[in-house]
Amino acid sequence: MRGFELEARTFIESFFQNFCGKKFIIVGGARTGTTLLTMLLDAVESIRCDGEVLHYKVFDPIGLIQRLARKSSASAFGCKILSYQLYEVQRIAAPDKFLQELRDGGFKIIHLKRNTFVQSLSLSVARIRGTYISTVPANSSEKFYVKPEEFIKLVKWNAALLEYENYILKDIAHVALSYEGNLDLSEAHQATVDKLCEYIGVKSSGVLAPIYKMSDGRIGGNIENFDEIVSAMRASRYAELLDTISLFDSDTELAIRRLG
Repeated sequence: MRGFELEARTFIESFFQNFCGKKFIIVGGARTGTTLLTMLLDAVESIRCDGEVLHYKVFDPIGLIQRLARKSSASAFGCKILSYQLYEVQRIAAPDKFLQELRDGGFKIIHLKRNTFVQSLSLSVARIRGTYISTVPANSSEKFYVKPEEFIKLVKWNAALLEYENYILKDIAHVALSYEGNLDLSEAHQATVDKLCEYIGVKSSGVLAPIYKMSDGRIGGNIENFDEIVSAMRASRYAELLDTISLFDSDTELAIRRLG
């Protein structure tokens, strides 16, 4: 009932409101950096950026997002939508038309991607730990066992969702970001926020990430059976994803070569 309760409350709260500021949505998959990006943008003085507003089933997803924007008092309102929520939770039959309707209604769209192999490692660990964000630095000695067969299923699911995202956005004007290029290094955060503020149409301000990475930064560094995971990947249809690791982690690339 949480989604319907939010919908009812937002309907009442927005009834006499008439927001006329800028609007945007962040679209991406789980563990692609959408939470970090949401927090960074929400830290901008002129922006209010909500989290997963479609996490629970609602009657009217577009109406909810529009009413959330209507009751905002900030110069710009935004929120994030995870792709699985369009497909699995809201069961939107024509997601491309759904996003186009939001775009036509004044919402600018930001698409955030991440390497599917690394994304799946991150999601595996988050599920094992039972938490998806950390407000303290990572414990480099903490290791987790990931079942190879379950990991490959997760890679398959994430790869399918990324294909789904690319398909529904292919004819819609949007800005594309990558976790590796825009969020992985804290030094890139301010430039990313400045770029997005210009795109949204508001003045930027200084930001600082309020959360930490849940690993020590090395790809697979907190996976105790990383060699098994690499072997399972090499034997799967997703082996080519390992070839992209060199783009953002040369140490892990060397380790993967040795395992190969």
